[in-house]
Amino acid sequence: MKKDSKYIWLALSVILIISFSVISFSETEPINIENIFENIGSVMLIIDPINGDIINANRAAAQFYGYSVDELTQMKIQQINNLTPGEIQIEMTRAITQERTYFNFEHKLKDGSIRYVEVYSYPFENEKSENLLLSTVYDITPRLLAEKKSLQNRVVIYILAALLIISLSIAFVFVKKAHDKTIAYS
Repeated sequence: MKKDSKYIWLALSVILIISFSVISFSETEPINIENIFENIGSVMLIIDPINGDIINANRAAAQFYGYSVDELTQMKIQQINNLTPGEIQIEMTRAITQERTYFNFEHKLKDGSIRYVEVYSYPFENEKSENLLLSTVYDITPRLLAEKKSLQNRVVIYILAALLIISLSIAFVFVKKAHDKTIAYS
C-alpha cells in the first residue's frame, strides 16, 4: 500500500506540474517540454543506462549537486552515486526494465558532502530511439536525520527508565532489609 501511494503521489505531482505549466502558456504557444524540464523545481537527470552518462540535468540538479549543468552533463552517475559501478548498473537495469522504479541512494555533492536521496527513475525513448532514464531526485537527508535523532531520544528514554527501575529495585531491597532488621530487634 505504501509503495502504491508513492506512485499515486508522484503521478499526481506530475499531472499538477504539467497542468500548471500548460495553464501558464498562451493558447497559441506550443508546450515546450525542454523548458519545463529545465525550469521545474525538482532535481531531474536524464541518464544513459548503458554507460551511466548524465545526458542532461536541470537547473535544480545543478543547484542541488553544486555543479553547473555543463559540468553535470560531462559526468557519469557513478561520480555522484556512492554505490559501486556494478551495483549502479544493476539498479539502472532494474529501472530500464521497470522491475523497480523507486530507489534510495547516497549521492555525493561537489563539496564532498553526502546526501541521502529517494530517486524515481522511469525509462523513455528519445527522438533518436535511445532508451534513457528520467530520474527525479528528492533529498531525504533532513527526514533521515530527524528519524535518527528520534530513535536516539527513544533509546535514551528507555535507558533512563531501565536505570530508574533498577534504582527502585535496589532501594526496595535496602528498605526491606532495614525493615526486617527492625522487626528482628523488636
